[in-house]
Amino acid sequence: MHEYASPPSSPRCVPPSTTLIPLRIDDCSDCPKVLQAASSSSSACSRSTESDLASSHDPESVYLGASKLIDDVVENFHSGVRKPTQPFVGVNPAVHEIFRDRLPTEHPEVNDKLRYDFDAVNELFSLRMPEPVHDEIGRGLIKLLLQRVRKAVEEYNDVVDLTDQHRDGASSTIMMGDSKSRMSPDESIKFHKECYPPFVLEIGHTQDGDTLALKADQWYEGSKCKTKTIVAITVEYWDPKKREQRMAKDKGSGFGRRCGYTVYKEEKGIDDKGPWRQLGCSGDGNDIVFSPQATIQGDEVAMVFNLADFTPSHILTSDNPGPNITITHNELRAIVAKAEEAQSIQDEEERKLKEIAKGLKRAASPTVNVRHNKRYLAVEAARESEAMIQQRGASSPSKDAGEGELDSEDGEFVPFKSKARGNP
Repeated sequence: MHEYASPPSSPRCVPPSTTLIPLRIDDCSDCPKVLQAASSSSSACSRSTESDLASSHDPESVYLGASKLIDDVVENFHSGVRKPTQPFVGVNPAVHEIFRDRLPTEHPEVNDKLRYDFDAVNELFSLRMPEPVHDEIGRGLIKLLLQRVRKAVEEYNDVVDLTDQHRDGASSTIMMGDSKSRMSPDESIKFHKECYPPFVLEIGHTQDGDTLALKADQWYEGSKCKTKTIVAITVEYWDPKKREQRMAKDKGSGFGRRCGYTVYKEEKGIDDKGPWRQLGCSGDGNDIVFSPQATIQGDEVAMVFNLADFTPSHILTSDNPGPNITITHNELRAIVAKAEEAQSIQDEEERKLKEIAKGLKRAASPTVNVRHNKRYLAVEAARESEAMIQQRGASSPSKDAGEGELDSEDGEFVPFKSKARGNP
């Protein structure tokens, strides 16, 4: 897992985080796309990208090329290989339409397991393949948050009519702004009749912190400032081949995966140029660590929100934020523990399937002892020689000096010995 700050200091092929750059309220009706400012650097990066599909402008050709790469991603998933987000460059809106129409039927596993984002400005199509630990943490936290939000709504109904306005958003893909770009949140809480969810939850398992910081900016700007609260959970990645060993070791010591979070919230202010708004982040951009157990002080530490964080700005504002909504670190660790159980179940199922596959492979292919390969070849050569001698013997009853026989004990070929000299 990576700790990170915003904006990042190192140059990348994506623009730095814009969390500290204020946006004028007047501009939020048409917020700039976060990747638009980096179109030149992104295109330079794309030229060296392994999965560059921009060589062909034919949508069908680009789709077929990307489709093969998707097959590789799915194959890696089944073999236990987890890689960071897979970017496919050169996917224009026409190709994206083909993806949207044909992925569910031609790649059902992708439709079931993968999530994707599409940036129309830079023609980037990104795939994400989550594991159970990723999905269960997201589902567990959003379920708990939704329960607390609905409880707060009931208590606050005497001030604002919020009955039945909130619903969980699952992981449906959302069109960003007026472009053809789309983003798929890991989890979200939507508000009735609103196009964009006010609250988005992103889980970083095979993604680093810089990626999540950038994603928070994309949500804020791409939604025209409608998505105003983004929580990024970072979960330490464990190699599947070493996961069982690590879990057994950590179980006895009280340690586990290192997990933390950063909360991004909209901030507003007024300066000499007028009102502004921007996306601020908790902890100066560094993760607030809640796992493992040994690094935490107790249950009093909590993730704190206001009801306004889950509602559109015209419903509740920072001046009237509503009641607090808290999720303690102990509750977060309980969610992670349940996610680990789900991950262990899948790991065990995959291990059994691999053992079955190995057994079938051994049964289907005959084995030869490698240590006796030379001896095996010598015996085979002797048998061939004996067959040739027998063929010659059928035409001539006498034995020539070069003839011999196969020794019955060790399978070696030895010349016939003359009985005229008294040899046995």
